[in-house]
Amino acid sequence: MKRTLFIAIALLLSATLSSQAQQINIQNEPYIEVRGSANATVEPNKIDVAISLSEAPSKGKITLKHQEDALAKALKAADIDVKKQLKVVSQSSVGEKRKTIYQFKNYLLTLSSAEQLADVFSAFDEFGVANASVQKTYNDSMEMIRQNLRIEAMKNAQQTATTLTEAVGQTIGSAIQINDYSSDAPVANYTLARTQSKLLGDSQEAVELPQDLSLKPIQITQTITVRFQLLPKK
Repeated sequence: MKRTLFIAIALLLSATLSSQAQQINIQNEPYIEVRGSANATVEPNKIDVAISLSEAPSKGKITLKHQEDALAKALKAADIDVKKQLKVVSQSSVGEKRKTIYQFKNYLLTLSSAEQLADVFSAFDEFGVANASVQKTYNDSMEMIRQNLRIEAMKNAQQTATTLTEAVGQTIGSAIQINDYSSDAPVANYTLARTQSKLLGDSQEAVELPQDLSLKPIQITQTITVRFQLLPKK
């Protein structure tokens, strides 16, 4: 048992020392560090809309059931496939007694066009769905686009390193360190934040919807920072 433990400790120590030695070698090795980037502009084809329904324990409250019925009617009027496009994100009831229970239910609605978004917001306004906002817009091929941009950014970095080293009679070897960064330019969020005036039947007016619900293109930028071995030219 002791012999087995000794062997395990020896192997672990050997692996640690080997890793440290490799790090020291990399740090001491001459290198050139360059940055390459690539970007693309894509049209969003998915829109996530967050919908929140809540029932507070107050006089004249609107029941959660009433709000769910209004939501169902609005989505039907907007020709939404509820089974495919709507999902419950969370729901809960808080309180000890029936009269003090606070209930809420959060949904995520996925749309595919600005026209569909306009239809949904219009239906929400008509049927009194009070709290809905665009959570994010994106393209469902985003990851594939990012992968292609990573390759392009890496090639750009390699070309830059080659050009710079050739200017001083040297060349590059293997890449010894690679850091990858990505960013998407923020897009405007369109929000429908109304009072529940139609459900309450009071005289409050609904907030007007934005006139332009067109979706802005998404700017994707991929940046690669690379360290290449710096070698004398043969």
